Amino acid sequence: MAVDLHVHTNFSDGVLTPEEAVRRAENRGLKGLAITDHDTVGGVEPALKRARRLELVPGVELSTETEDEEIHILGYYVDFKSPFLLNFLDKLSRARINRLEEILIRLKKLGYGLQGEKELKKINNPGRMHVARALVKEGFVADTDEAFALLLERGRPAYVPRYKISPEGGVELILQARGLPVIAHPIDLQEISWVDRLQKKGLVGIEVYHPRHPLIFTDYLLRLTREKDLIATGGSDCHGPEEGGRDQIGSLNVPDNCLERLQKFKEEKVL
Repeated sequence: MAVDLHVHTNFSDGVLTPEEAVRRAENRGLKGLAITDHDTVGGVEPALKRARRLELVPGVELSTETEDEEIHILGYYVDFKSPFLLNFLDKLSRARINRLEEILIRLKKLGYGLQGEKELKKINNPGRMHVARALVKEGFVADTDEAFALLLERGRPAYVPRYKISPEGGVELILQARGLPVIAHPIDLQEISWVDRLQKKGLVGIEVYHPRHPLIFTDYLLRLTREKDLIATGGSDCHGPEEGGRDQIGSLNVPDNCLERLQKFKEEKVL
């Protein structure tokens, strides 16, 4: 039996509701599912209420930054009602709204004025993926990959820096919320030495299994987790059904011992 420990819902930039995500995971026979929306825990409680036949892991994916790159930190078993965590995430949400405004201004100046601008501004926790989908819908680009490559990635003309929290700060925030910090999709890291730096701050795991990880890189990460006594995790990074309707949830064969190790660590660690 497998698990999926990296799933987004419509509380951030996913398409599925938390309830639908749980339903699909249970229909696939998954043993566990983690709701890990970007910079929000709003989807956790609805998912917990819907879960019947699997372990629902309360989670979050924090978008942290250095001067040169983004580093995403997953937090598992966070206290999603922690006032400290909620206050900080509210600050991030307000920063996302301000960022969206600036992105839309830049797009308009570049000739990409969006008719659906008002709808975008109604989103509670907007991200660049929402803008990318709007650009596709209105025919400006062929797909979201093109939207990012042409306009929205770091260094592109409509890119706007986010409110910054450092990777070390992200790990600390998750720990203060009684969660387990794990570095997400390390294929994106410019330097793998970030693993060592963040482990010293309390990092407990590495996302080993990810759709963008080649098999050779997955094998390397498995060796790395063993060498450093870190937990291997993984997930589909689902944002919704793929083109043609193929379900992403559970599409990656993530061993259930990934969840078992997280559970054991959580039970043994006093956070």
